[in-house]
Amino acid sequence: MRSPPRPPTPAAARAPVWRRLRKPASAAFLLAYYLYFVWHILGARFSGDDMMNMDYYFHLSPLKLALIQWTPWLGYYRPMGGCFYMTIFSLAGLNPAPFHFVALLFLAANAYLTYRIARLLGCPELPAGIAALVMCYHGGIPVLYYDTGFIYDVLCCFFYLAAAAFYIRIRTRARALRAVETAGFLMLVLCALNSKEMAVTLPVMLLVYELIYHRPGEWKGPAVAAWLRGPAQTALL
Repeated sequence: MRSPPRPPTPAAARAPVWRRLRKPASAAFLLAYYLYFVWHILGARFSGDDMMNMDYYFHLSPLKLALIQWTPWLGYYRPMGGCFYMTIFSLAGLNPAPFHFVALLFLAANAYLTYRIARLLGCPELPAGIAALVMCYHGGIPVLYYDTGFIYDVLCCFFYLAAAAFYIRIRTRARALRAVETAGFLMLVLCALNSKEMAVTLPVMLLVYELIYHRPGEWKGPAVAAWLRGPAQTALL
């Protein structure tokens, strides 16, 4: 009597062990590489800019600091930085270690988001991992790691990449953003703008993405108009 056929083994289970461990091993390597360069930064002190920045936000009430996140036309100075400074100050006072710790968490998140965007754009694991490796630590820009006065750049990068990853992930499914998704995307853009003014380049980058991956079928009036109303609509908004 013949035994019943075995169910097919999942492809992941048939793959060699080294292939299944490659991604977690790469992530562990990147984390170890990052920590090797930054762990001692927790002992760094404040800079003069930190004191100036905290003095500016200290005179704003928590309610006002929350409200000005939604009113960029009032001209308050990079209000997302105020959330960073005042939240940690209210919990830890003038101890610089928690400020550096949170900043380093955002820098690590930026490396991960770089990897995600690379994968969403079609890069294989290796080049995406190399992009994350470059983002983990760069000796040419030590101020981002040692000086929390540059937290505006770190926060802007985080929300910029988060918005781009959110947008591209949806567009890779060959559909436009729904209304609630557009609202979420615009909130991330606003957070990036509230962190630093260079976030104004994000819509331009998204238009470049659309031109490369979802360009009009032909460069004629009706096709271009349909492209502007469709794939380019969110970036233009």
